[in-house]
Amino acid sequence: MRGLLTALCLVIGGAACSAPQTTAPPLGTPSVTGPVAWRTDFTRLATGVTMSEFIRAAPVRDGIPPLDDPKLAAVASVNWIGDEEPVIAVEVGGAWRAYPLQILIWHEIANDVLGGRPIAVTFCPLCHTAVVYDRGLDGTVLDFGATGYLRRSDLVMYDRQTETWWQQATGVGLAGSHAGRHLDLLASSLVSWSVFATAHPDAMVLDRNTGFDRPYGTNPYPGWDRVERNPFIGPAQLQSCDGAASCIDPKERVAVVTVNGETVVYTFRRVSAAGGLAEDRVGGVPIVVWWLPEVSSVLDNELLSRSDQVGTLVAFDRRVGGATLSLEQDGELLRDPATGATWDALGRETSPGAMADLTRLQLDTPYWFGFAAFGSGYRIWSP
Repeated sequence: MRGLLTALCLVIGGAACSAPQTTAPPLGTPSVTGPVAWRTDFTRLATGVTMSEFIRAAPVRDGIPPLDDPKLAAVASVNWIGDEEPVIAVEVGGAWRAYPLQILIWHEIANDVLGGRPIAVTFCPLCHTAVVYDRGLDGTVLDFGATGYLRRSDLVMYDRQTETWWQQATGVGLAGSHAGRHLDLLASSLVSWSVFATAHPDAMVLDRNTGFDRPYGTNPYPGWDRVERNPFIGPAQLQSCDGAASCIDPKERVAVVTVNGETVVYTFRRVSAAGGLAEDRVGGVPIVVWWLPEVSSVLDNELLSRSDQVGTLVAFDRRVGGATLSLEQDGELLRDPATGATWDALGRETSPGAMADLTRLQLDTPYWFGFAAFGSGYRIWSP
């Protein structure tokens, strides 16, 4: 835990971290230790949430500063992102934008507007949860920041309008006036920079010109990828299964797909071993999950340029034009053997005029422990 807190202090940028508070305010307490009191009504909690679950990891709220006025750069002008570096690809109303993890690892939240829609692009490095939410709720646009607390190792956000506390991984209101509410989830994909830049050369990307002095391109949590590192959620959940086929190690990367209320977990290891494609039916919808190996980690080496490849998974609805396709891999494309139509890793149809784009499915790519800490009623895919 000491190593993790040291890393958090580095992300905060030198703020005093010598004596982190390990419990949240007692139930009913209207403020927490620190220079600014909370307006959060801690007597209003979501079902199953207890105040004892919150662990203070930063001395002040927004010690890890969100990006409230994200600056953008044209894809064609960017030369500081490695081809294999991961970016969160988001599309709203036909507008595409990339959010590099090399920036979000230092800020965790970007309050932005895309395609006229207010969005929150979020990333919790400890759980490797990269999730995008609609910032609109009941006609109000919410602005999100970091409380400085963790719950089950995951970032606890707050909104500045009501100071409700929110779980980053799930979008659930934990404490305050919106306790028990859910933020609307938006589809996103975690892909390499080269995949995004090739597919959308005219798009925009979150720029390093953030107004903060951070060593972008470096990893403040070096070695966090390793299975033996403590996931910080309790000894009972730290047991390694040494890669056995019947179980999943805490630090294994997985993809979580939810369709029509059904949730299925796909491990990178199993989909890769199955040849790179997993055809399945989730929530009654025929889908394909696709393994993309050439994506590097932001939580491996201290320098992102030296990090190992860990790959990623993307998922699509296999229904196109009234037909359910059975797809195969064709180099860096998906191919329909019946028609010869091909699609790239963002679902873009690359044989013009043949068929429509594939519909992307929302999926998150956390460490296994980061999903298992919150998930229930799910199925784990096996070939």
